Amino acid sequence: MMGTLCFYLILQFSLYDSHQNLFSIKIWSLNTCIFIFCSYYWAIQYFSRLSYLAYVKQKNNSLLQYLSEGEKEETLLQNLASYDPLTKLKNRRSADEYINQHISSKTDFQLCLIDLNHLKQINDGYSHQQGDFYIQLVAQLLTTSCRPKDNVFRYGGDEFLIVFHNISKDLICERMNQVNHLLQQKGQELNCPFSISYGIAEWNGNQSFYDLLAEADDQMYTMKKAMKAQRL
Repeated sequence: MMGTLCFYLILQFSLYDSHQNLFSIKIWSLNTCIFIFCSYYWAIQYFSRLSYLAYVKQKNNSLLQYLSEGEKEETLLQNLASYDPLTKLKNRRSADEYINQHISSKTDFQLCLIDLNHLKQINDGYSHQQGDFYIQLVAQLLTTSCRPKDNVFRYGGDEFLIVFHNISKDLICERMNQVNHLLQQKGQELNCPFSISYGIAEWNGNQSFYDLLAEADDQMYTMKKAMKAQRL
């Protein structure tokens, strides 16, 4: 387009410069030259605008990519903050938030606190790798024993916590005893004392999270003492 305008500009200058042309033709040529100069200006403005829009589009795409990467990084950090890396289960922070939400919304639930027996003994007497295997095995068996609507958390180094919904205490005990049976079978294969102790507390609508956890903790230690007494 710029080449075409340049051609017409040279042509109009030639017509204007010719001595044989009438004055009216010279005026027409002069007006045409002015129009061509204006067309040049509009063309430059148009291409400048296109160039600027392309620049803005590129910057916008770069910004969108940056924001997308930021969202992915934020999601990753949230996962790191909410999940236990060894078992891939949600951690204590997630458990506290989840249970406090249930208490605030007055949602009924049952809480089961699980403690791994002899974890320190296995870490010291066998290896920390064997201890990690023990933790992962318990996490797997607990997850398998639960329904999709139940939630398993790794609550501490040797503690797990399960939040059950609409289930009786007897059925929870049955599931935990089955986990214990499978653990003891695997422990016999590896010559390791694998077993769990657990306590169950049902939220009655008035307890605080601390009171509920203390009730489950007392039951769990009562079971642990009973298991030690049986071995003696």
